[in-house]
Amino acid sequence: MSCAGGEPGEFPCHGSPGVWSCRPSALCGGESDRTRVREAFDAFIDEAYDAALAAAKRFTEGDTALAQDLVQDAFVKMWSIVLTGTSEVTWSIGFAVTVVRNLFLDHRRRQARERKLIARAARPEAAMLDPDQRTIDRAVVLEFLRRLPDRHREIFFLSEVGGFKAAEVAELLKLAPGTVSNYLSSARKQLRMLASGLA
Repeated sequence: MSCAGGEPGEFPCHGSPGVWSCRPSALCGGESDRTRVREAFDAFIDEAYDAALAAAKRFTEGDTALAQDLVQDAFVKMWSIVLTGTSEVTWSIGFAVTVVRNLFLDHRRRQARERKLIARAARPEAAMLDPDQRTIDRAVVLEFLRRLPDRHREIFFLSEVGGFKAAEVAELLKLAPGTVSNYLSSARKQLRMLASGLA
């Protein structure tokens, strides 16, 4: 963080309707200035919150709980930029909405990866489905994955979600490719046993 750029006696954060600006030097004057920065940022949150939440609800198709989480995460992210930044930040309500949108897109991508994992874990050739091919409940599959040992789960995720080959996983985790293959085979076996009620 840079402590340069502020004039003597000048508080380097300011706001106007819908806009908030702050220079890194605002955090260099001790606890009192830090408190003033936080209060100024909180005032911006109060002004931007309703618009950010309304946008989040549109993105999430009315999922209020998820929308609230996205908005909270957005303002936490913005505040962390203030704490670690090296240049002046200037944010508007529109920028807050953009941060919320990006977090929503990240959330949707995680969901897509999760669905991909579940689909792979539930494919018939993996013996994760009953003979009648009924759909496995999503929460049940996730619980099966959580019950795997840490190393097994890590390698399974890298392979099935990340799409890494055994040799690539081995390089990432500093393991022999054969060891990775053994872990992956064991993970699949344990998932099949969990699905069949044998574990």
